[in-house]
Amino acid sequence: MDGNEKAKLERKKASDFPQELLNLLDSYVHGAIGRRDFIAGAGKFATAAVTATALVEMLAPNYA
Repeated sequence: MDGNEKAKLERKKASDFPQELLNLLDSYVHGAIGRRDFIAGAGKFATAAVTATALVEMLAPNYA
């Protein structure tokens, strides 16, 4: 595995994300907004490499 692949697999911390995105996630998780609204709001944080849907996966807690 090269350095690029390792960086992709590294688990992100909450501090790696903008607070506005974390607030949006909190609203989604606690039912204040639906998935569609979360995806629409998270879209402005998405880049070519990371889609809004991928953000959901990245922000999900690791219970392992």
